[in-house]
Amino acid sequence: MRIFQVFSVLVLALLTWFVFKDKDGFQYIFGDFSNVWNELFSDWIQYLILFAVVLMMVLNWGVEALKWKRVTKSLQKLSLGESFKSVMAGLAVGFFIPNRVGEYAGKSLMLEKKFFWKASVLAFFTSFAQLFCTAFWGLLSLIFFSSVITSYLPINIHAISIALFILVIILLLLVYLRLEIITRLFRRFKKIEKQLEVLHELKMTDKFYVLGMSFLRFFIFSFQYIILLTLLGISLPLIDAFLIIALLYVLLMIVPTIALTELPARSTLLLMLLVSWYDLKGMSQPDALELRIIIASTLIWLINIAGPAVFGAFYIPGFSIFKRKES
Repeated sequence: MRIFQVFSVLVLALLTWFVFKDKDGFQYIFGDFSNVWNELFSDWIQYLILFAVVLMMVLNWGVEALKWKRVTKSLQKLSLGESFKSVMAGLAVGFFIPNRVGEYAGKSLMLEKKFFWKASVLAFFTSFAQLFCTAFWGLLSLIFFSSVITSYLPINIHAISIALFILVIILLLLVYLRLEIITRLFRRFKKIEKQLEVLHELKMTDKFYVLGMSFLRFFIFSFQYIILLTLLGISLPLIDAFLIIALLYVLLMIVPTIALTELPARSTLLLMLLVSWYDLKGMSQPDALELRIIIASTLIWLINIAGPAVFGAFYIPGFSIFKRKES
C-alpha cells in the first residue's frame, strides 16, 4: 500500500513538472484567482447552475444505488435508501485505498455478515460494468482525436486506435457477460469458489440493466464536468468536450492514484488534454486556463467524491457487520 502511494505521488509529480516546467510557478497558476472566482460567482444564475451540479451528484450516486440494489437482491433485499447508504459507505472506505478499490468492501457492509464476501464480488461486478463504459467512451475518443493527430505522425495512429477499440471492447464485453466463468479457475479453492458462485445468480437482464445504468452514470458525471468548465469560461463544442472528459477518465483509470492524489491528477491530465486540443485546433487558450481547470476539478472532486465520502463515513459504524453475528 505504502509503495503504491509513493509511486502515485511520483507519477503525479512527474506529470505536474511536465505541464508547468516552463511556467512561473504558483504566481502563474494563481495570479488571476480573484478574477476567475468572481466570474464563477458573479450572479445568482451561477449559484443556481452550481446547485444543479450538486443535484446531479445525488442523481449520479442514486443510479449507482439502483445498480447495487438490483445485483444484491439474490442475497438480501435492500431498500433504495439502504442501497444509497451502502454506496456512500463504499466511497468512505475507498477514499484512502488505491484507485478507490476499497469501495468493494465498503458497499458490502450494509448486508449481513454472512454475505460480506459474496457482496464484495458483486461490488466488483458493478465496478467492472463502469470500467467497461469508461473504456468504451475513452477509446472512442482516442479514435476521434487520432484522426487529427495521424497527419502529424509517420504511422497511422487512427487505424491503430480503431483496431484497439474493437479488440478491447469485444474482449471486455465478453468477459463482462460471462464473468461467472472465472469460478472455474478456483475449483481447487472451494472457499473462494463458493463466494464467486454468486455471479451465477445474475441473469442476463440484470447484466444489461447494470450496464445501461453504468452508461447513464457516465453521462451524468461527464456533463457535470462540462457544465463547470463552461461556467468557468472554457467553452468547447459539446462532442469535443465530452470526448476529452472521456479520455480524462480513461487516463485516471490507468494512472495509479489514491483519492487525495486524484484531485491534482485530474487537473494536470485535463490541462494536458485541453492544451493539446487548443493547439490542434489552432485556437488561443482562455486566460488563466490552468486556474480555471484547477477550480473545476476541485469542485468536481469535492462534490462527487470527498463530500459523499465524508457523508458515508457516518454510516460505517452502524452497519450490520459490526453489530450482527453470523447466523
